[in-house]
Amino acid sequence: MADVISKKARSWDFQAIVPDILRTTQLPQPRAQTAKKAKATSDPLWAFYAKPRHNAQFWDVQIRDFNFAGEDKPDEGRYNLILWKGLMGDRVPYRNIRDARDLRRNRQSLLKQWRHERILQLSSNLLQVSQMATN
Repeated sequence: MADVISKKARSWDFQAIVPDILRTTQLPQPRAQTAKKAKATSDPLWAFYAKPRHNAQFWDVQIRDFNFAGEDKPDEGRYNLILWKGLMGDRVPYRNIRDARDLRRNRQSLLKQWRHERILQLSSNLLQVSQMATN
């Protein structure tokens, strides 16, 4: 624990960007910050993840029998699968087996690779959908 705690305070800043999808809810939120949002919306993945995948009724049906009365009450595996299918769709396979890689090393490189692969995958899916629509 001593290696992560320091008596010397470092200067840092964190400014959260409220995703558009949360603006569709009744949750209390700060005012929209257009400068930050403009920067975020230039990200090609932003548009994909900012759109609601399903309405509230869909999610209500999916998690109706879960117990959210306290921490760690829901069935974690089943809940993760519901989130995956609800957000990613049925075309993206869910990984049942984890490879246990340490993703803390070379984090920036791994994230850059993931972003590149994800953009290619989304582009391919959009192309398939548009081709199906025209046929």
